[in-house]
Formats: sequence, structure tokens, C-alpha cells
Amino acid sequence: MILKRTIDSHDAGSQMAYQIQAWERSDIGRNRPGNEDASLADSRRGLFAVADGMGGRSAGEVASQMVTDRLGDTASDLARIARRGNPRVDESHRRTVLKRLRDHLRSTNEDVFTAGRGAMGTTADILLLSDRAAYIGHIGDSRVYLVRDGTITQLTRDHTYAEQLRREGVEQSTENATNYDHMLTRCLGVRSQITPDTFFLEVHPGDRFLLCTDGLTRHLDDDELLDIVEEADEDPEVVERMIDLANTSGGADNITAVFVTVETPKSEEPEDASRDTIRKVQFLEEIDLFADLARRDILRVLQHVYKQTFEAGEKLIEEGNTSGALFVLIRGSVEVRRDGQQVAVLGPGEHVGELTLTSSDPRSADVVATEDSEVLVLQRHTFLDLVRHGDTDLGNALLWNLLKHSNNRIRETTERFLL
Repeated sequence: MILKRTIDSHDAGSQMAYQIQAWERSDIGRNRPGNEDASLADSRRGLFAVADGMGGRSAGEVASQMVTDRLGDTASDLARIARRGNPRVDESHRRTVLKRLRDHLRSTNEDVFTAGRGAMGTTADILLLSDRAAYIGHIGDSRVYLVRDGTITQLTRDHTYAEQLRREGVEQSTENATNYDHMLTRCLGVRSQITPDTFFLEVHPGDRFLLCTDGLTRHLDDDELLDIVEEADEDPEVVERMIDLANTSGGADNITAVFVTVETPKSEEPEDASRDTIRKVQFLEEIDLFADLARRDILRVLQHVYKQTFEAGEKLIEEGNTSGALFVLIRGSVEVRRDGQQVAVLGPGEHVGELTLTSSDPRSADVVATEDSEVLVLQRHTFLDLVRHGDTDLGNALLWNLLKHSNNRIRETTERFLL
């Protein structure tokens, strides 16, 4: 069944109207006796979900249905909390909504765990849209994708043994990779405690989201999904084509897809907003701290970064100050001075302050704009909050990259000293 719902919603901060439309379909596939998937599409509240149950007999169906039923029961409350602030400028509001989303998933886990005594489980992916913001909750190997500017990005990371091995750099045989792809490392309902991934993403006009179970992605890769989205004559055809093609390719599992579009017919959004996002991503991708991160992870980090301008002669960092932040120069130039003497001059694409993200020691130099300059800023408290309370895997990757960068700095200093 396909459902289409439309709503005009308003961003309290900018008074921009935007329209959400959603289409959903769940199919039994070709090889399953029953459908253990479940989905939810509530455009009025901006809430969407998919769940893929497991556990044998009817247990998987019960577990996945509990996810969507409980979400439906709390939809109004989640939507109300999300609309109380402006997440694009108020980081504390983002944290409040994401915490509520984590709490909801943990509470649902307790219910499923109690009902099944650990013998049934399910994946869960939730998308909450509000005020040009997307809040995502994820556990398992169902997925959430973003389609923007002709590119598809898998926003969630599969909680599978195969993905864990890939991230650790372990080479796998084709046979092992196939087996491990369906071996979950995290799901909802099997253990009494869970650690779901939750993150925030700023939404742009024209963004499209796809939530789907692995019955779709085991048969269609990202390029095939993008082709369907881009080539469909009308949005309602997208989920139909995806599921039909997955069935044609074998239909080995239940297949569920929810396709969501965001439009702003009355928008005053600058036309280059999405290009500006791409530009920021490209700057961050060149920095050691974010090396080897997938673009989906860079997008998550980007939501904690803001632009700041400095006039010529203004200090970004003051010697002796204990505040901490990473500054990435995107326009202009800055000079690093120690005891009034020039140490270095930095231009666009270069950065300073990364070691202050974990240290409150007094700064050892001044950093001064030599002309009007524009920078991207990641504050220490924001970085630490991201590491401690954000996606665990992302936090570990950032800390590991920071450690490697620190070691490189120490080695360079030692070599200079020896010379």
C-alpha cells in the first residue's frame, strides 16, 4: 500500500513554509512465509520509520510492530518537543531532541525485551523532520539515505559484523562478507540495554530521504537506488519501482521502503545553500582530524560547526587564554605570533587549534587575522559532547584521528629539535 500525506509546516525562526510528502510500501518478497517488516509515515507530525523484525514464527512481526505502534503513540509528543526551538542556531535544543529520541528507543527496547524475554528483536530507523531539521535514530541494518544534488548518501551505518570488520580494516572473503553482512552487532529487543545512533542533519529544499529495510538493499546498490529516484517520472513511482526491481532480483526477504520529499514552494532560501554545504564538507575532508571519514560522518560533524568572520587585526586565539576551538580558514589569512614574533601565515584550507579540542592548557600563541577573514569553528565543548554523547563509532574515529595528528606533531617537533 502507498500512502501520500502532505503538510505545510513553518520554521518559527525564518517563517519559511515547507511541504513534506511521503510514500510507503511493504512487500512480503518472494521467499518469506510472512512479513516481519513494519513502517510508519506521518507527514503531519513529520515522523517516519521502518523496522525489520527477527526471532522466528510471529516474534519478528510482533517486535517490529511494537516499534511503529509505540512511535505512533508518542508521535505528537516528539513533534511538539522538536518544534519548541530552532535547532539550526540552538545546539542545546538539538541535544534535547536527540536525547528524547534515544530515550524513546531505549524505552521501546525495554518493552520488546520484556515481551520476548530476549528471544525476539528488530531493527529500528526513525526520521523526525521539524523546522528544516532532520533528527535520525538508528539501530540495526535497516538504513536511512539522503538524496541531495544528484548524490545519494547512506546516513546510517550498518550495525553488522561485516561492517565492523571493514571499519577495523580486516580483509574478508566473499563468502564471509556475505554471511557477516546479516550478522547484527546491535538491534532492539535482544538485550536489556542498547546504544542507538542518533544525529542531527540540516534539511535543504529538494532533499529526499529513503528509509528501507535490508530486503531492498541486499538486491539494489546505492547507484541503482539513485537511478530510480532520479529517473522516476513522479515521486509516487519511486517505492513501486524499487520494490518491483528488488523482487525481480530475487526478493530474498521482506522489502519495505518509505520515501520522503521536502519542498519549499514559498522559500526564500538562498539558491546556493546546498552548494555552500558542499564547500564546507570539502574543506573538512582535507583536515587530518576528519581523514578517512565517510561523507555521511562529515555531514554529522558539519552540524556542529558554524561560520564566523574576523576583521583584520582581530584575534581568533589569544596567547594565555584557555578556551579551545578548531578554526578552519575558508577566506582571508591569519598570522600565528608567539611573543610578538611571526611563526606562520595560514590561508584558505588551512587550520589551527585542533590540539585545543581536548586540552584546557593556556594557548601558546596569538592567532590574528591579517585581513578580513571567514572561518569554520568547532568549539571544544561541542567536540567533546559529540564524542561522549554522539555516535560511538564516529566519536572513536575522531579521537583516533586526533591522536594520530598529535603524534605527527610530536614527531615533527622532535625532528626539528634533533636537527
